[in-house]
Order: sequence, then C-alpha cells, then structure tokens
Amino acid sequence: MVIPFLNRFLHWLVVGIMTTVLSLNLLSRGAGLGELGLLLGTYGLVVALLELPSGILSDLLGRKRIYLLSLILSALGYLCLIPARGFLALLSGLVLIGTARAFSSGSVESLFISQELAREGEGRLDHLLRAMGLGESLGLALGALLGGLLPLAWVRLFPLANRYDADLLAQILGLVILFVLTLRFVHEGVNPKEGRGRRLGAALRQGLSQPLVALLLLASLFWGLCLGTIETWWQPRLRDILGSDSRTWVFGLVNGGYFLASLLGVLVTARLPRSISERPLGFLALARLALGGLMVVLALQTSLGGFALVYLSMFFFNGLASVPEGTVLNKAIPEAGRSSILSIASLAVQLGGAATSFAAAAFVPRFGIVWAWILAGLLFAASSACYLLAAGLPSSPAVVQS
Repeated sequence: MVIPFLNRFLHWLVVGIMTTVLSLNLLSRGAGLGELGLLLGTYGLVVALLELPSGILSDLLGRKRIYLLSLILSALGYLCLIPARGFLALLSGLVLIGTARAFSSGSVESLFISQELAREGEGRLDHLLRAMGLGESLGLALGALLGGLLPLAWVRLFPLANRYDADLLAQILGLVILFVLTLRFVHEGVNPKEGRGRRLGAALRQGLSQPLVALLLLASLFWGLCLGTIETWWQPRLRDILGSDSRTWVFGLVNGGYFLASLLGVLVTARLPRSISERPLGFLALARLALGGLMVVLALQTSLGGFALVYLSMFFFNGLASVPEGTVLNKAIPEAGRSSILSIASLAVQLGGAATSFAAAAFVPRFGIVWAWILAGLLFAASSACYLLAAGLPSSPAVVQS
C-alpha cells in the first residue's frame, strides 16, 4: 500500500497548495466577486462534462495512461494562470485544470482498488481506502500550509510580482515530480482489447441499475451542492472576518487544519465499533446531519477562533464518513466499469458544485455568504435521507442495515 499512499500524498499536495488561496488568487488577477462564482462554476461544469467520458477512456485505454495525461494538462493550466489577467484569461487556465481534474478522477485510484481486490478480495479494501485517505489528507494539509507560506516568501523576493505566482510554480514542479514517479513506479497489467467495450457496457448497466448505487450517487450530488458553497466562499468570508487577506499564513493554518481534521476523521474510522463498520449507512446519515448543522453554525461565526473551530469540526465529520462511504460504493460496483462509475460519482459532485457556484454568483452579492451557507446547511442535513433510504433496501446486512 506504499505506492497508493505516496501517489495520493503527492497528488493532493499539489492540489492543496492552491486550495488555501484559490479564490484570493483569482481575485488578485482581476476577477470580481460575482465573476468568482462564474469562474469556479465554469470550472466545475467542465469537470462535470468530462467526468464520464474520462472514466470511460480510463476503462478502455488504460487508467495509468489517462492519469499521466491529466498531469500534463494540469501543469499547462497552472502555467496559463501565471500571466493571466481578467476573466477570459483566467477562464482559459481553469478550463485546462478542470479537464485535468476530470481525467485524474477515478483513474489511478480505481487502478489501485482493482489491484487490491484481485490480490486480497474485499476483506482488506477498507485498509487500502484508509491508506489512500491518509495520503490525501496529509498531502492536502501540507500543501495548504505551503500555499499560505509561499506567497509571503515570494513577495519579499519579488515585491512587484503577484504573490500567488509562488503557489503556481510550486504546483508545476510538483506535477513534474509526480509524473516521473508515476511513470516509473505505478504498473498496470495489460487487459485484452477484444470485447472490452462490451464488458464495460455490461458493467455500467449492472452497477447503475442498483438502487444502492443510485442513492449513493444522489448523496454525492448533494455533497457538491452544499459543501461547494463552503469551498468557494470560505476565503472571502474569512477575509471579511479578518478585515483583509494580507495574513495569508492564517488562511494556510485554517486550511491546513481542515485537512488535518479530515485526516483525524479517517484515522478514527479504524477504531469505530464493528457494529458501525458492518452497518455503515445509519452512521453515514448521522454524520451528514451533523455536517449540515455545523454548516449553519459556521455561517453565524464572526470571530477567527469560532470560525476555525466550527470549520475544522465540519471536516472531521467529513473524514469520518469518507472510508465507510467509499467501502460501500466500491463493494457495490463491478470491476470492468469501476473507473466509469467512480467518475459518475465525481460527476455528481461536480454538477452539484457547478450549480451552486452559478446560483451563488447571483445570490451572494445580493443576500450575502451567511444566508447561502444557512440554506446549504439545511439542505445538506436533509440529504441524510439518501442513506436512510439505502439502509432500508433489501440487500446483505453487512452493507445496508442501519
């Protein structure tokens, strides 16, 4: 499990560098507050439109090959953002990054999952998902901290340059390293091409016809709809609380803490009672109720301490739910269509996030971030019904009972 852990760590380290300052970076390059929602909404829409085609290409052409292509596209996108000024220039870079995001989603992860299932069966799948989750959370946490510190160092060295150029250059360097390591150490067996498309079609029909899978995909849609409002607007909201965005180290600490809280949640899953691991859907419903309530509480915070505490608590619960949900979904989908169905799950998240960003572009300038978060929190809490309905489906007790 070392290679999956390291791959996820490096991949999300690169992503994490920009998560701390993405909105601030776009605003610093000429985007207005309303345009911010349009830019991130278009980015999410590009990811959504390409999620399923990229998953199908992964299953047909090779998961490693498609993942390597995503790393190249991502590096080109970050490179385009460095000289970008204004809406259209920023949009071109985000379109490339969104394309890369779609091509990376469900490709190399599904390769690792398929290899683990072939070696060990379903018995140790949760161990692999936990190892990948740890890599993801650690990478995001370290990347988030770097994302807040790099602009401070850069502005001292190059006071006339955009402070966020440092983050973009660090991401490009990280992608080059990740490309070389993936090319060398990630291996994919050769599957016979004959009948591959036919097997994929059968696997998709089998997977998507299951009510359990459909409800989990619906839950993913609500995840994008509701938590997308937090991801888009937490930086402007924290900037309002602080009074400026000059202390980027604060953003880095808060964002790094978010990923560490998620990591703690992933670690706690290894200590959950066996009754929860055998009947996860009721537990997932409770975790989503808690997350929705915390979103409402977060909206009401007016101090740095209160904001940070609630924000970190939210993502502890998010990390706590990630391994049980991933285990349930991966056990329910057939091998031949794994990348495609995981891409559909990511597609649901991206569609929800894109819809939220476009709606918020009109809603937030008029009503404010606070009301957007309150409404999203209530909707997210209500979406716990997806898991409760899934728990009532006739299936094996180990999967669906609550």
